[in-house]
Amino acid sequence: MRALGFGKLRRRRDNKWGALDWRIATKSGGGNCIEVAKFNDSIAFRNSRRPDGEVIVYTRDEFDAFLDGAKRGEFDDMLG
Repeated sequence: MRALGFGKLRRRRDNKWGALDWRIATKSGGGNCIEVAKFNDSIAFRNSRRPDGEVIVYTRDEFDAFLDGAKRGEFDDMLG
């Protein structure tokens, strides 16, 4: 498995993050989830409860590695 790097924490200083096409999982209820959006050649993440808060940006390779691990069940033990 490819190692995941740490995303870059971006503090909101202007409205550039709000202009992104944010998505949230359909399973999420009551705005209690992580939102994701494409940002240039990267993937941005934010907490849906704090849309004006910090944004973390991961490269496409980092996000791909995470999704691959999630699909393989590598993080399932975190829910139990």
